[in-house]
Amino acid sequence: MNMKLRPLLIAILSLLTVNAMCQIKVDESNIINQLFGLYKYPALDIHKYYEQHHFKLADVKKATMGKNELFVRRYDNPATTDHFVLNDIGGSVFAVSYMTYSEKKYTYALRQIIMQGFVKVAPQQPMEGSTIYRKPGSYDQVLVLIKDVNQKTVYTFQVNNLYQASQLLKL
Repeated sequence: MNMKLRPLLIAILSLLTVNAMCQIKVDESNIINQLFGLYKYPALDIHKYYEQHHFKLADVKKATMGKNELFVRRYDNPATTDHFVLNDIGGSVFAVSYMTYSEKKYTYALRQIIMQGFVKVAPQQPMEGSTIYRKPGSYDQVLVLIKDVNQKTVYTFQVNNLYQASQLLKL
């Protein structure tokens, strides 16, 4: 190899490596901020983010909706029993969820929802164990679901933007 080209080749490879890494910037101060921060990115970028944060893709479910495919991907944290769930249509995200068995994490996240100005609303189609919080004047909402699974309580927080989700689901 020409020694003059070597520094240039190393610089190009370094640049490609940096660009291949996830460029997501998310406020991780609490789970609600993190979910809303992730929500605005494409599914592929979120997938890279989860991998860089040591979450493992554990399950992928696919369904066909008209001419589009809906994907539900679950990422597990090997260090805990927590999960992230990513829902997208063709790479466009319409919901991001966090599931935990920790009552302490649930209580903290619920406090964050209320502190950020979300208010409880009555759902059009109530689901047992669920509560919906919506930010007044915004399409942002958080679905909180509490469910017993195998004699353990699972706390789920799902964030989405009603307008964006409705546009994607119409496709």
